[in-house]
Amino acid sequence: PRPTADATADPEAVRALGADILAALDPAAASATVELAVGAVGRAVGRAALDPARARRHFVEARKFVQDANRTARRRRADEEWAAAQLDFLTRRAPEDTEALDEAPDAVGPLRRLLAEGVPLSPGERRTVELRVSERMAHLEALYVQAQCAHALSELAERFGGPADASRPEGQDLRLDWTPDGWGPDHWLRATLVGGTLRFATMYRGGPGERGPRERALDDARCAEAQERLAEFTAVARELGLTVDLRIEQTEGARPGLPGEHGAVVLDPVRGTFGGQPPQGKPDREQSVPRYRTVGDERR
Repeated sequence: PRPTADATADPEAVRALGADILAALDPAAASATVELAVGAVGRAVGRAALDPARARRHFVEARKFVQDANRTARRRRADEEWAAAQLDFLTRRAPEDTEALDEAPDAVGPLRRLLAEGVPLSPGERRTVELRVSERMAHLEALYVQAQCAHALSELAERFGGPADASRPEGQDLRLDWTPDGWGPDHWLRATLVGGTLRFATMYRGGPGERGPRERALDDARCAEAQERLAEFTAVARELGLTVDLRIEQTEGARPGLPGEHGAVVLDPVRGTFGGQPPQGKPDREQSVPRYRTVGDERR
């Protein structure tokens, strides 16, 4: 409320005006500023009868103290809420049955001090917190992609038949091997996930060497069928909330190898998850989900 000449002429109106000004104080306002506002209101009430003009000036001063106190309290509350959210995120445990997340003491320490003692973060400390949060977000997002890719593979195996497994060889985030029904034992599809890019290849059992006309013809047939399987994988991944962009690259043909080689199995082929139950229900289509590029089909 803004004081007027009429308001400061009536003692009851003066007290009501002072009460209204002080009632607008934020509950978290600093006590020092609250005392200044209360003092200004007291002086205004005391001067109102003898000097209404001066009383109005004291009321204006009180309003300014209240505005400043409220602005500071809102800013401090926003900082504390932000810090609490960052601290909660940086100290949460990793999802069950996944590797432990890296700790971030250089970010957690300043956040705890801010919340416990009111010590504000320096610009450098705030940048450190934001960096550690971004790093953990990227790591969790990668775990999400790995789990959803593995689940998608398990769904394909369940719908269309054939064994499937997932492993994590050195240098790869995830490797998926699936032998579609009718492909075994000599051919299968392999997907490797590295840095958010999922690459597919048509594989044949064996080592490098000259392939005869009959083997090459079967390789070509499996490569052609693989395009349908990639479309199926993309559809299943989208059902699980993982959007992929598929691009076909023309390369030299099927590749040699052995199913499940060089890596411990991390996927339960029956459940399609990393040692846990599969997600229940379908994700909300409108929910924001990570988007990854998928470079597909490293074969003819």
